Amino acid sequence: MRKFLVAISLAVFPIAAFANGKLPQLGYPATFTSAPVSPAYVGSAANGSANSASFSISYTGTAGDTLVACYFSTSNSAVSVSDNNGNWSNIVPLASDGNGYSAAFLVNNIAGGSDTISFSGSQFGVAVVVEISHVGAYDTSAIASSGGGTSSFSVGPATPAQANEYALACVDVTQVVGLSAITPSSWSSGFTQRASYASHNGVTVADQLISGTSAVTATGAYSSTTGWNGLLLLFK
Repeated sequence: MRKFLVAISLAVFPIAAFANGKLPQLGYPATFTSAPVSPAYVGSAANGSANSASFSISYTGTAGDTLVACYFSTSNSAVSVSDNNGNWSNIVPLASDGNGYSAAFLVNNIAGGSDTISFSGSQFGVAVVVEISHVGAYDTSAIASSGGGTSSFSVGPATPAQANEYALACVDVTQVVGLSAITPSSWSSGFTQRASYASHNGVTVADQLISGTSAVTATGAYSSTTGWNGLLLLFK
């Protein structure tokens, strides 16, 4: 969470104070600290490819915000992310938790305006790009997956390093690109669904502002039985 400090110097002097032709000495400035501005979801966009991991996402963002890309694949083939304006960091290297592969990328303080985020690889992939305002440094993450046989998903736990961290959760269906019949029906554990993309493997995005320092787990369910991959990312 970002905090802002505003210092204002206030001084009032009678006319007599200037009688000697000198500027009177100013007193101590009055300092005010504004209330912290909480991180917030701004928007998102998703895309994918059934033939390769090379595809792009067009997005228009606000200058100064942060973009996070959650990437999912059935392959451990390397993938890279680039765009027109900034350098992306691979905050969660491509990894498997038993079924499919997940990775996360981030770029802070974006230039804003129209952008094209490109994902370059050699195997199937799907991704969602999420814009967040007033978010601090990346803290920690958790990944999880299921090969099928259940409609429920659960990603975590992840433990925040401090209170008031921002949690972002992304989950996708693993079987078929363009599977439009499987959509998220619910999120729980205090998470609020922000977006879902049935035409892009049922990718769904949810978030939560964590008040304390206890471990959190993102849970929910799809509309029917399916396999899934999930990422849970925490930011200070």
